Amino acid sequence: MSRVSIRLESMNVVFLFAALQAAQAEPARAPIVDDCDSDASFAEYRISLAKAVASKDKAALRQLVDPEISVDLGGGSGWPALVEAWGLDGTENSALWAELAEVLALGCGEYQGQKIMPGNFSSLGEFEGFPPPYFSISQGAALRSEPSDMAPVRMLLDNHILLEQDNWAPEGWLHARLTNGQTGYVRLHAVRNAIDYRATFERRNGKWLMTSFLAGD
Repeated sequence: MSRVSIRLESMNVVFLFAALQAAQAEPARAPIVDDCDSDASFAEYRISLAKAVASKDKAALRQLVDPEISVDLGGGSGWPALVEAWGLDGTENSALWAELAEVLALGCGEYQGQKIMPGNFSSLGEFEGFPPPYFSISQGAALRSEPSDMAPVRMLLDNHILLEQDNWAPEGWLHARLTNGQTGYVRLHAVRNAIDYRATFERRNGKWLMTSFLAGD
């Protein structure tokens, strides 16, 4: 083999190694998918649910949830348990409306025969650990070098997985590490915890209903 051939082969190895390093350095993402509306009946149900949430209509919501809806991992279930857990007696002041609105805005996917929101819930299982990971929900959210809106931007996030770097950060911020080791600070309103509230839906007697609204692992 000539010296030129050896040199070209060595360069190819270097370029391949560099390409592999670049691929490994790409931080993991959990894209928010939305693939539930191929079923026209569910698409119609989803519109009705969004309207009930937007208008904070307790009576309408009751017709859209399973009478035995699961409301916590301790076994709490049923409409009265949902009302108690979220203070729905003071309908307009309940935090449930804002929480449901955020969940409904995060897509929908299929998981173990159910429809589930957020739509990336099943893919988040790949990053299980303690503390649970976060993911960015705002496309273009800034990962900054310091917890300040004036600090330099290290990266713009797009559904990236964020591992909590430590449990100290100024109010309103998360100190996080991407899966490639890069660290920084991001606004809490731009991220969501992997085990935060999610909703599941099933068809019961020909009718779509929300069968659980849970948080936790």
